[in-house]
Amino acid sequence: MKKYLFTKVAVAALLLVSCSQEQVPEISLEKKLNHKLAEMTEVAELGSVEYTVTKVVKASDDAAWYKVGDRKILFKCTA
Repeated sequence: MKKYLFTKVAVAALLLVSCSQEQVPEISLEKKLNHKLAEMTEVAELGSVEYTVTKVVKASDDAAWYKVGDRKILFKCTA
């Protein structure tokens, strides 16, 4: 019986400790917003990125009865 007494006491203590609820303080939405705003304003540098894309577009006219010869064109597009 003494062997099981230690086990019973240990299980009871474990259950009592694990069942306690810790009170987490409720933070209002306004406080969260102010905190995030303060974090954002602490960033002192602004970064920007610029990309330039250049493409060459090749086009050709479809053959029609009123057109003479092949018509082809190349466009260079920069964006």
